[in-house]
Amino acid sequence: MTRNEIFITLFAYFLGAIPFGYIISKMRTGEDIRKKGSGNIGATNVLRTQGVVFGILTLILDALKAAIPVFLAKNFGVHDWVPALAGGSAIIGHCYPVFIGFKGGKGAASGFGAFLIIAPMATLIACFSFITIMVSLGYVSVGSMVGSFVFVLVLWVFHFLKKSYDFYTCVIATFLAILLVFRHKSNIKNLFEGKEKKIWQKDDRLS
Repeated sequence: MTRNEIFITLFAYFLGAIPFGYIISKMRTGEDIRKKGSGNIGATNVLRTQGVVFGILTLILDALKAAIPVFLAKNFGVHDWVPALAGGSAIIGHCYPVFIGFKGGKGAASGFGAFLIIAPMATLIACFSFITIMVSLGYVSVGSMVGSFVFVLVLWVFHFLKKSYDFYTCVIATFLAILLVFRHKSNIKNLFEGKEKKIWQKDDRLS
């Protein structure tokens, strides 16, 4: 890796670690969003606890903070897989942010922002899958996990059939999809126990 690529990858982590959901909630109500609802700093919990406008704002900012380092990597990097590495570093920063004790989000919005630049067609197909599942079943968590699976599947198909993406980009994307599913472990538990809330349901833990 070149110096530029190393710097961009490190920058990506710290940019990704900015907890916009936490900051927005603090600025709006003075509350720690980690103690509200699901305890997550991502857009879904912000939407449920702070309202639709702030949820959408969090979604956009979480996507942008991963998209920016990917853009830098594509323009100032040398290796084909560095944009995926930069995007992955931002996603890890979002999931494990150093600024608030490494307790972060689940990475779906940041993943969308990063890979919309790297693999737009695969990302849009995954986004369509996410929306379809979310609308039909009502579960953001299931939509996110299915979307990540579809994305990786499409990426590998493009790699083998069209050579559109290099091998290491596909490997990084696969690791990030596994991370996303791991970050949803509490949602998976709630689904099996019948406790998972649909997107339009208010969380019982809200006060």
